[in-house]
Amino acid sequence: AAAREAAAANEPKRWVMVQQLPADVADDTLRQLFAPFGKVVTSRLGHSPAGQTVRTGYVQFETVEGAELAVTGMNGRKLQGRVLACSISMPQPEQPTRAPVQKTGKIVAQPMPENYTETNVREVFSRFGPVVDVSKKKEVAYVTFEHLEHAAIACTELN
Repeated sequence: AAAREAAAANEPKRWVMVQQLPADVADDTLRQLFAPFGKVVTSRLGHSPAGQTVRTGYVQFETVEGAELAVTGMNGRKLQGRVLACSISMPQPEQPTRAPVQKTGKIVAQPMPENYTETNVREVFSRFGPVVDVSKKKEVAYVTFEHLEHAAIACTELN
């Protein structure tokens, strides 16, 4: 029974996607706007991958009929000068907020003495900055620095 309820709650036809929302609309406002059409189970505003609110919201109704009535009643309606676009649609899964990308620096060093181990290579290159990874195949070493600028310094000093 619980599995059936969970499946019904995520049924796509119970969800209304609302586009072209005013920038300052709150989740509570979204819920209040759609309450006259049926019992609202949940509502949420969409967010960009950077975590910013976008002008799209989702409203989940208890019944398919409530969602259909909401689309009929709200599609094309003006809210704070914006014309709402409503349709039946499930929300996209929330994307985690992305941390700023930190660029690492990977260099290829050759020729390296064949008898050097990865430990030897790490010792040679660690004087230029933190080394996060080293691999070696015959006379070629691949060294990844924590920061791009450390890789640049190593290249300048060793060339």
